[in-house]
Amino acid sequence: MVWRLGSRDALAVDPLVCGMASQPVLIGAHGGTVHQLKASEGELFQVCFRGICLYCDSLTAGAAHLRRLERRSVSRSEAA
Repeated sequence: MVWRLGSRDALAVDPLVCGMASQPVLIGAHGGTVHQLKASEGELFQVCFRGICLYCDSLTAGAAHLRRLERRSVSRSEAA
């Protein structure tokens, strides 16, 4: 499952409340990151690249979405 939050909803996940790791658990080839959030309900993974963030319920899904975000962004910048 993936959650995409708009800028208005971004405050819904407070890293200090959820217990976000200070270091990313994964850094993509183009600098995107995956951070692990720990909450009372379990784990959540925050995937961010160039100002776009989304949330996944597993590291595997987070890594796949990060690759997709980076690939789409890089291919668009090369086409311009």
